[in-house]
Amino acid sequence: MLGSPKRLRSVLLNTIGEVVPYARETLLRVASEAHHQLADRARLALAAGCRTPVPKPHAT
Repeated sequence: MLGSPKRLRSVLLNTIGEVVPYARETLLRVASEAHHQLADRARLALAAGCRTPVPKPHAT
């Protein structure tokens, strides 16, 4: 037997409640890292006197 519907609902909601904040933190961390990389590229381009965007480095 799988258990009572109340117990199953509780387990499901508790699991979702733990996963959602973790996913949010991960998404915010990735977005923050991308923002910092873009800002660094722009800052370096301005410091070098470049008026055109700096191309992305190729991944190796």
